[in-house]
Amino acid sequence: MAVIQKCSFSGAAIAQGTGTMYIRKDGRILYFENMKSQKNFFKLGRKPRETRWTEDYKVEKKSRMAAAAHSAAHKDDVAVEHVSRTKLKAAAKAALPQKAAVTKVAPKKAK
Repeated sequence: MAVIQKCSFSGAAIAQGTGTMYIRKDGRILYFENMKSQKNFFKLGRKPRETRWTEDYKVEKKSRMAAAAHSAAHKDDVAVEHVSRTKLKAAAKAALPQKAAVTKVAPKKAK
């Protein structure tokens, strides 16, 4: 039975007898379906999640779009009340403890 490999960069299936197998010094095996994927990985240093034509990008975009749709659907759940600056000052003033009234007594004049 033939084992179908996936491209290490693009995620596409590699037909039997095609593609390139690259073995790193650390023992990691990388499979590439074509030179485009290989150059994007090695020469250009691109990341599969940031390259639009890869499977990783499509999966990441799908989850991003689902999260955006979820937040848009539940945007109205949180009620935001806009309060004017004068109302905020009045509320802050009311929340402070009241100070005792201090009156100054004028000294008596000597006759």
